[in-house]
Amino acid sequence: MCLKGTLLTNSLNHPLSFKFMTPSEIQSLCYTVSLRIARLYQIMTKERRDCFLINEAMHCINYLGVHLEELSETENSPSYNFHIKRAYFNSVKAKYWLRLLRDTNMFGSTITSSLIENVNEIVEATRTLKKNA
Repeated sequence: MCLKGTLLTNSLNHPLSFKFMTPSEIQSLCYTVSLRIARLYQIMTKERRDCFLINEAMHCINYLGVHLEELSETENSPSYNFHIKRAYFNSVKAKYWLRLLRDTNMFGSTITSSLIENVNEIVEATRTLKKNA
């Protein structure tokens, strides 16, 4: 189990909370976001709506989850930094696709804004992990 943790901060480097997030906690949040995106995808396919944006967001968040999963396996190896960087990169990409989804009004802004808030937490936590690696 990885014991490295991160303090959540916003873009101004002010703490969002005093809780440190370990990679496993970040992974758990990522998994929750993945499930929520998968449910949105199900809704869109039932309604026969175009799913391009949700597909891209799901793709990024799933790759993010895979890299977070790998962190626990590679904690003391050179590939640990690689997986942290890839996790951060995919979290930023997921945030971009979710912002596009929100701004196209495909779903209510409450749903997508909530997802973006969760992904912002992941972005900040993985950014801090990357800085501390």
